[in-house]
Amino acid sequence: MLEIKDLLYLSKKQEELDEYIMTSKKLSLNEEIDNNKIIALIVEISEFINECRAFKYWSNKPSSDKSIVLEEFVDSLHFIISIGNDIVFNFSNYKYNAWDKKDINYWSIEMYKSIMSFQGFRSHKNYSSLLNTFMNCMNILDFSSDDVLNSYNKKNETNFKRQDNNY
Repeated sequence: MLEIKDLLYLSKKQEELDEYIMTSKKLSLNEEIDNNKIIALIVEISEFINECRAFKYWSNKPSSDKSIVLEEFVDSLHFIISIGNDIVFNFSNYKYNAWDKKDINYWSIEMYKSIMSFQGFRSHKNYSSLLNTFMNCMNILDFSSDDVLNSYNKKNETNFKRQDNNY
């Protein structure tokens, strides 16, 4: 599970990327960008769920390779942390609450519900619930903090390069 120090590290890394994007594109945070981040999060979560394939009861094809699933998870993590930074969430005070249920389909539905609850009322409490739902996926899929941090750092570097190349 990601520890407080990991969340603080991710928050700082994400802040640097977001500042780079906003400055290079001459943008300021506003309601439209807030909403775009929510949409991007929904899209990335959906891509992640699609790679897991757990909901595809009609198919015998297994989940994508762990590296692909992890990359999609980290794409979502970028937006989760970015949104937390935007509302000035104090990651130091976050308390993880593990679920007993280890079912990715259950998690998927709960994740969408958490996103929509946060979208309806952007409070620190709703964000903490959203983050907690998201973090429970690490437990369900047995992602280590090293897995997540290494994948995040790799993707973060890619995201900076994309900005430099007019992505």
